[in-house]
Amino acid sequence: MIIQFVFSLLVSLLCTIFCCIVSGGGFGAILVQWVLILGFLSILVLYSILSGNGRNLVNIFLTKQKYQNSSFQKLKSTELALDFLCKSTLYIGLFLVIFSCSYFFINIRNTETLGKNLSNIILSLFYIIFIELILITIKSRITKDKILFMVEETNIKEKKQNNKNYLLSILKMILSIFVISSLFIYVLSKENFNESSYNLKSIVMWFDIPSLLELIIPSFLLLLISGNLPYFWQGIKIVFQNQKISVTEKNLMTNAIKTFRVVIILTGLACSLIGFVVMNRFLEDKSLLGINIHVSLIVSLYAVISNLILLPFEIKISNLAEEI
Repeated sequence: MIIQFVFSLLVSLLCTIFCCIVSGGGFGAILVQWVLILGFLSILVLYSILSGNGRNLVNIFLTKQKYQNSSFQKLKSTELALDFLCKSTLYIGLFLVIFSCSYFFINIRNTETLGKNLSNIILSLFYIIFIELILITIKSRITKDKILFMVEETNIKEKKQNNKNYLLSILKMILSIFVISSLFIYVLSKENFNESSYNLKSIVMWFDIPSLLELIIPSFLLLLISGNLPYFWQGIKIVFQNQKISVTEKNLMTNAIKTFRVVIILTGLACSLIGFVVMNRFLEDKSLLGINIHVSLIVSLYAVISNLILLPFEIKISNLAEEI
């Protein structure tokens, strides 16, 4: 498990560095505030120890051999401890965000501290997401191993596929995406007004390759580290085939898709927050403020769209198991 922890940490760091480079800023100068980082982590560790979960969380750092020899009860205890840690990270981080917001608005007339206080708000949110990405990756791996532990042997057999039904499922999905997208575009174009020189109705304004790369690559790498990538693809395939599956298969596939959904939305938000921090350093140039915010938000938009597409897959897989 220590290997998964290190790899997920490295992937998250590399994604952060890449986002900083794309946004036009330097990693260390922008995102590293040692007092805030060490304070956040210290509070989180002490809170976990006081809650009695410290011993279970140590299991994260087990070697591969010791982890493979873990009992089902140890896996379950570690999973519950990680779930507690995820919730604690959120609440402790939100406390820091709210506290920083108070300083920001109380000193809003003081332009000298305005940028610094705003950065503290954004960075507190970013640190929440950064820690959550690592914890969710490890927790998903433990959940997968716990599911496999409950069965002697899991063999996800290849279902005999009906090519006609398979093709119809793909066409149905394409048509659904087209209709829903058209409705979104219609509503947004009617209810929002644009007086700027940028043509927001052009698809070019909403297509950004670096944003796609900084969202998709880390998300798939974290899913791979969690050991759920094969079950993710199998889940997508099963939905199109519309075949019945076992409860074990359902649990493995839904865990994989749910993990990817959460990871991709957190990655998108993290990249947007990095863009906001970089933008905060160049507030003097008001002419570029709007377009910089627009570019920073595109990656979160892609993450939301991905979740809208994957959520029906997750529900469909559950329904396929319940029909048995």
